[in-house]
Amino acid sequence: MGISLSNGQTEKPIQFRVDRPLGKLVKWLRLLGFDTISESLPTANKNTAPGHDDRIWITKAKLMVSVQGVIQIRANNPYDQLRQVITALRIQRQTLKPFTRCSTCNRELSTVARETVRGRVPDYIWETHRQFRACDCCHKIFWPGSHVDRHRQIIDQLFE
Repeated sequence: MGISLSNGQTEKPIQFRVDRPLGKLVKWLRLLGFDTISESLPTANKNTAPGHDDRIWITKAKLMVSVQGVIQIRANNPYDQLRQVITALRIQRQTLKPFTRCSTCNRELSTVARETVRGRVPDYIWETHRQFRACDCCHKIFWPGSHVDRHRQIIDQLFE
């Protein structure tokens, strides 16, 4: 997912590396379509230190200095945390790809034929829904239930 710039160019896709205590923020970033991994703060390991890759670190830990590529979260509420990330990176609503990643394991979801999920979802869901997505990693099945409408409302509120 590239972020459009005001000059019409597109940056590289935004990817996040989020400190483990911010689990709800991780879920929401994935729901918005961002490649987001959750792990503990880096130590001396150069492979996970901020700046080693293109991922933006997000942490709630109090930093003594400003570090390039790190967003320090101040809020406790996950929606306020998400709003802080959106504001800090100037993310635009139209650049999001909501509901395209698994909220559990971060993989991109695949559209699957309805017939392939029979017996893997509740009968009522299979009978009343036509569109399904699946995670090839954890094998979870997703469908546009009422929670999607609630999440869309929250996303719209974030960008008001």
